Amino acid sequence: ASAIATTDTFELLFQAVASEAQKAHKSILFSAMYRFDADGKALPIYEDLGGSVDIERWQLASACASQHPIIVDIEPDERLPKGGWERGPKQAAVICMNAAGNPSPVGAFVVGLNPYRLFDDDYESFLKLFVGQIAARWTTIEGFETAKLRTAALNEALALRQEAASNLAKVNESLSKEVLLRTAQRDRVHAMFKQAPSFMALLSGPEHVFELANDAYQSLVGPREILGRTVREVLPDVTGQG
Repeated sequence: ASAIATTDTFELLFQAVASEAQKAHKSILFSAMYRFDADGKALPIYEDLGGSVDIERWQLASACASQHPIIVDIEPDERLPKGGWERGPKQAAVICMNAAGNPSPVGAFVVGLNPYRLFDDDYESFLKLFVGQIAARWTTIEGFETAKLRTAALNEALALRQEAASNLAKVNESLSKEVLLRTAQRDRVHAMFKQAPSFMALLSGPEHVFELANDAYQSLVGPREILGRTVREVLPDVTGQG
């Protein structure tokens, strides 16, 4: 069925399966499709059964344990859809769906059989082909979905990296501005200190090491190197004078 082969999402696939099954109402009087969750529980995808039917009715586990469709007898009072016939189905075929790449069956398909036709090899082959098309498209769509998830994850990671890089650039810019501002402030204070008319020097530590000295102080002590040296070294004559 071409409608099944062109679907690219599970929602469209399931809609196409239901539509194609209804078109083949002479051979598929009613249909239901189920998927198995991670725990193996059967969940309905769609049920064209004319009413509520217990899933256990279809013996899905037995169908997936078999290499061939299993046949389930239908009682006359069950009032399931008749498809294109006046007489209702006497039997239903339950076919397991195996999709490539999945170690376990992905689901099962239930079909109401034509009451005027034997369930021979040709009938079985037709249904297997129909279900095979569903399983093949299931595998393809799983690939699409995996690729979408992978692309979304990569895009998210890229966006996070770009955001982190942008934030880092902003932090670096802010730090650079702060360094420039503090450097400019320091240079202004240093210039004011150097140009002060009174004698000024900045000492540090218990040894009184010269950190800064303005021009006036440098003129006072004469042409000698004082920065980084102690008062004792620069002015030995004043040692012991307090």
